[in-house]
Amino acid sequence: GALKDAIREAGGIPVLLDIAAKGSTAEGFQASVSVLRNLAVAPSSKAVLVQAGAIPSMLGLLRGEGPPGDAEAAKGVLRSLAFNSQSHTHLIQDAAGLETSLDELLAPCVASERG
Repeated sequence: GALKDAIREAGGIPVLLDIAAKGSTAEGFQASVSVLRNLAVAPSSKAVLVQAGAIPSMLGLLRGEGPPGDAEAAKGVLRSLAFNSQSHTHLIQDAAGLETSLDELLAPCVASERG
């Protein structure tokens, strides 16, 4: 509701994306991505996130272009953007160079440690 609107209207989305991309601290990264994921659920914020560059930014994190271990958080933002939005799903697929569904790209990371 009101907090998401306030962040969006104050121009906070590009700032949050910048913090997530630069990952100056683990806490700052986690906080920014958490807020971005929550914003991505709100239909009123999805277009603003896309226009601010959330898709390439999160795909970059998935490709290891940010702090290590941040892929799962980036997937959460992309999942939220794609949820109930066919157009955003297609934008993510196109940006990722996918010809099929997002299922494999956005599947949760599973650590496989076998001894």
